Formats: sequence, structure tokens, C-alpha cells
Amino acid sequence: VGIQSGSERVCKEVYHRPWMPDETIKLSEMLSKFPLKQVQYEVITNSVFETDDDRRETLEFLLKLYRPFDIELFGLVVYPICALIYEKPLVDHIDEKNLLFWNMLYHLTGVNGVDKDYIRELSTNSYLREHPEELEKFVIAVTTIHKERRQLEWEKHQLNKALSFQQTEQQPGVRDLVKKALRKAKLSLLPLR
Repeated sequence: VGIQSGSERVCKEVYHRPWMPDETIKLSEMLSKFPLKQVQYEVITNSVFETDDDRRETLEFLLKLYRPFDIELFGLVVYPICALIYEKPLVDHIDEKNLLFWNMLYHLTGVNGVDKDYIRELSTNSYLREHPEELEKFVIAVTTIHKERRQLEWEKHQLNKALSFQQTEQQPGVRDLVKKALRKAKLSLLPLR
């Protein structure tokens, strides 16, 4: 699902896109009720047209979406034929450390088990803002566990679905699914708190 930005100003004034936060939140609620393998929201980042206030607004918007979901970030590229070429950038250059900091926070928003207030607290941490590579290490670890857990949940759902159609002896391949699920369950992922 393409969000572009969680900032009303950026959506309307920069990208000239409709701003429909309530509809997006309702959609995320609906999607969270279905056993989907993946829900992904797409955000444009690395923009010279955004301020930190816009980035904070995007973070707060993402925190309102129903979990679990993944964030796919796309760096803004302005092509010569694009209308954005005529817009005046708010900054002359991209602060890579600052963008890494915000991008890592965006990735945390969809992870079940990571408290939303904790993410807000991280967003005000001056050490992490100065050393976003430390936050990046944490985010990589947490999102890896999150994706593995979601894969196991998906396989469990598929197994339960297969078992509900017919009994194990009558359904070809179900025994192999059970064995595979049991092997994966031995990974014993610790719950995030």
C-alpha cells in the first residue's frame, strides 16, 4: 500500500496527492484481521522537501497503523521530466545520518512486541540520532525475528487450514507439513517485550 508520506504537508504540497489518513488507518485495521502472509506499506524517504517535523508526523502516522506490517522505503529520485524539479528544496543536501535515524524508526513501527511509546522514546534519543548505525543494528535484529515469527505464524495457519479440510491420513502432504512446522518450531524464538 503506497503511503508516500505520513505528513499532510508533504502529501499535498510536494507530491500533490490526496491526504486520507483515516481511510488508510481503516484499511490497516481491516487487513490486520486477515491471516495475510505480508502487509507492506510504502513510504518515500530521503527527500530534500521534508523537515524533521514532517518525518515525525510520518512516524506518528505509522504508529497509528494496525500491526503487523512491513515498511518498504523508497528514496526520492527527481527526474528532469518530473514536476518536482520546479519545487524549491528545503535543504541543499541530505543529512545521511539523520535519514538513517528516521528510516530505522519507520521500520520498527510495524513490529508486534515493540512498544509504540518505546519507539517514541527512541525518536528523542540524542545518542541514537548521532549514532544511527547503533539503532540500525537493533532494527535489523528485531525485524529479522519479526519476519521469522510471521513466517511461522503463516505456516501454522496454512497447516490448520489443511487440517480443517480433511483428516491427516486423507490429505496428501499434510504429514510433511507437520514435520516441517515442528522442525521450525525448534527455533524457539523469544517473545519481544
